[in-house]
Amino acid sequence: MHYLPWVDPYAEGHAMADRLTANQQLNVNDHLDPPNGKTRLIMQGDCNLVLYRQDNGNALWASNTWNTPVNHAIMQADGNLVCYDAASKAFLVRSATPSSIQELS
Repeated sequence: MHYLPWVDPYAEGHAMADRLTANQQLNVNDHLDPPNGKTRLIMQGDCNLVLYRQDNGNALWASNTWNTPVNHAIMQADGNLVCYDAASKAFLVRSATPSSIQELS
């Protein structure tokens, strides 16, 4: 999992509420904050979509799209969250999601 330790998951950006519905997107620095306050999903400036714990700032999951031209993620109508570049090219989202993510989100 790649994330930049100096990226502040609490930094100001555009909060998109707590979820994306079909065809909504996260742009760079946009984030989702669920009502329970335990996590934050943010599209970072390094092109990586990362889920952080709010209590300690640790990354729980990352798209591993850092160092690519990805600049947004779209919740597709079929329920898939896909990272895209400005030319609408889709990038594979790879993850090593821990089982504890279910308990925290």
